[in-house]
Amino acid sequence: AMDAPTFACTDVWRTSAALGSKVEQLIGVANEANAAAAAAAVGIAEALQRERDACRQQHDAVAEQLQADRLQHEQMLRDLTARHEAEKQALTLALEHQRQQMLQAEAMVRDRAQEAIYDSRMLDRRDEQIEMAQAVARSAKVKLKMDEESVAMFKLLMQEKPEKDNQRFLHLLIENQLRTLQNSSGRYVWHREVLQWCTDIYRANPAAYELFAFGGFLKVPDATTCRKRAAQLQASAGVDPELYAQLRKRVQHLSAREREMALLFDEINIVGDIAFKVSCEHFITGFLALRRPGGARTPPVSRLVPTQICQGGDYRFYGFVDGDAWTRKLYNSGPKRSPNLTT
Repeated sequence: AMDAPTFACTDVWRTSAALGSKVEQLIGVANEANAAAAAAAVGIAEALQRERDACRQQHDAVAEQLQADRLQHEQMLRDLTARHEAEKQALTLALEHQRQQMLQAEAMVRDRAQEAIYDSRMLDRRDEQIEMAQAVARSAKVKLKMDEESVAMFKLLMQEKPEKDNQRFLHLLIENQLRTLQNSSGRYVWHREVLQWCTDIYRANPAAYELFAFGGFLKVPDATTCRKRAAQLQASAGVDPELYAQLRKRVQHLSAREREMALLFDEINIVGDIAFKVSCEHFITGFLALRRPGGARTPPVSRLVPTQICQGGDYRFYGFVDGDAWTRKLYNSGPKRSPNLTT
């Protein structure tokens, strides 16, 4: 009989031996499994290699096909691009040609329109020339007839002696009118009496003279000529110097205080024109005597005219006599204190 420790060791040894055999079995199984796995792995690797080679071959074939397709597509693209460029160029040329034709057509239309306008203007101008020629012909006939009638009438008037004194210069005016009808240069030599008569009319009313000159009835001197001649007229106060000489003699014996007086003019012979006050044109403030160069005086035009014409009041010519010095003023109501009156 064995003791307990020995038995325990024997049991352990047996257990260890069993475990070792099992381990060896397991190792063998593992080795077999590893060998099988290795063989399987080698088979799988070979299969994978074969599959990879097949895939590579297939990929190479696909790549070659894609390369061929790409080259074909590039060639097709180049062909399409070339065709598109050719069509585009042809279309551009066609459009340019059409545009040139359109511009030429527009230019032709404009030229034809201008030609039509020019032809219309030429026709209008020809019609105007024809009408003008017809009007000139009619005017020439009328003018010739008028000239013949005017010459005959003026000759008849010039042969007859004027019955009235106020027509003694009529033959001079008629002679000037005949010369203006016969002379087309526009320059005339007017008689002195006609110039004087026209100047008097211009001085009376320049606007009326313009109407008189351009009325179409008579040919008269230009307004500038009348204005220059009117500027040469000499105007004076219009009072006779003999009146002042008589007044000096009559006041010589009077004192300075008694020489203050008011002159009342009852009847006045106006020899020229009447002066109107600009600020108050409804009454006359004085009168003028006109003298032309050479001493000629205008004929009397009125008598019995007061010195001042107003609406009511005494109209007196007030002055202070002191030797040769004269101070004259106009009043429409007389002096404030009663002076000595000398008429």
